[in-house]
Formats: sequence, structure tokens, C-alpha cells
Amino acid sequence: MSDTIAGIPPPYLGPEPLPTTTSLEVVAESLASLRQSLSTHWEIWLIAAIFFTGTNIVDILFTTPGHPFQSPLSIASLIVRLMSYVLVVVAAMRAFTGQSSVWAINLPLLRTVAAFVALTVSSLLLLLAFTAFISRPLIGLMTADPQTQRMASLIVVSLWLIGFAIATVRLSPWIVALAINDRSIGLKTAWKGMRGATLAAIGALIWTAPIPIAHLALTAEAQYLTGTPQLIFAVIDGLISVLLVLISMAIAAALYRFVAKYKA
Repeated sequence: MSDTIAGIPPPYLGPEPLPTTTSLEVVAESLASLRQSLSTHWEIWLIAAIFFTGTNIVDILFTTPGHPFQSPLSIASLIVRLMSYVLVVVAAMRAFTGQSSVWAINLPLLRTVAAFVALTVSSLLLLLAFTAFISRPLIGLMTADPQTQRMASLIVVSLWLIGFAIATVRLSPWIVALAINDRSIGLKTAWKGMRGATLAAIGALIWTAPIPIAHLALTAEAQYLTGTPQLIFAVIDGLISVLLVLISMAIAAALYRFVAKYKA
């Protein structure tokens, strides 16, 4: 008598079910990494806060509105901001994945920088083209009020950045692998491994979307202020930038661990 006739189901011979996760699990894991880093790698938070807020203050004090690159100090501030951003991003990814040498300046760091530059330049070029040929003409047709145009432009930029982050979220594990020199997770492996986590990653970005939106709103508003209010906005914006960078890297590290756990 066969197993089927006897009432015993035959063994499952189909493909293995795709491992999955949820957005809340990704966010919870990311927040846990942030909390742990406050005690184990507090220097990342401190360095990021010093450089992000410091360069904001320099820009306010020494940059002429509408002419950001006329002052040599402003150019130096931009260079310092970019360098500190790179170091903080790579250090955060290493810290969130349990690496010991989070501040090492080596070839993996340079590879990570190249990947970030490629993604950033692609995003900016596409955004400039979209703004020049689509959003700005449409906003001009809908309203002539400068304040309304400014708010509409801010909304467009916010939606664009969120959309670009969603479109490229499947690359996150690959970028983390570059930072920690994990050669077992290449671009193809990361992309394939994210099949069961793409929706969860998008959900995590949506859950944390108020942070980048607040950053953009503060940046836009500070440009139209002067004196002490502008300085206060700049400091708050710098601190929000720290949270934005670190929560983004914590999410990327969580997605990396998911791919590393289930990679073929």
C-alpha cells in the first residue's frame, strides 16, 4: 500500500520556499543596532554630530546666499563634509555588522566610496533632468506664487529621494559587503538574495521616511532665515542628518545579514 493511499502525504519535492522577512522586523533590528552602537561605538555618533553640525554652521556664517562656492572656507567645508560623511557611513556599516576595525582606511573603503559616488551621481543627474524638463515647468504652470513653488519643489525632491532609495534598496547588502570586504556577496548575489526582503526593505524605508523629509524641510527653511533662528535650524538639521545616515546604514546592515544568512 502506497503512502498516499494510506493517508500519508508524499514528501514535498518542489523548490524550497523563499525566505522572507517583514518591514517591522527590519526596522526593529535596525533600531536595536542603533541602541547598541550608542554604548559600543558612541564615537561614531559624536564624530558625525561634530562634523555635520560644524559644517552647517560654517556654511551659514561664511556662505553668501545664492553663491555657495565664492568663499574658500565654504569649499573647504564641503570637502570636510564629504570626507566625514564617507568615513561615518563606512564606520557605521562596519560597526553594525560586528567588525572590529571600523575606522580602517583601506581598499574596501575606496570600493565603497566608488559605489556611493556612482549611485549619488546617477541620482543627481536624473533629478536635475527631471526637475528641468518636467517638474519645474509643471509647477510654473500650476502656480506663480514663489512660496507655493518652493514647497512644491521640496515635495518633488523628497519624493524623488525616497523613490530612488526604494529603486536601489536591493543594492544595500552589496554596498555593506564592499565596506567589510565580504567577497562572498557580490552584486548578483545581493540582488538575488533580496528577493524575499525587497518589500520589507521598502516598508522599512517608508516607516523611516519622516527623517529624510524633516532633513529636507529644515534645510530648505534655514535658507530663508537669518541670525539665531537660522543657526538653531542648522544645528537641529545637522543632528537629524546624523540620525538619517545611521538609521539608513543600520537598515542596510540588517538587509546584509538577511542575504548572508540565506545566500545559496
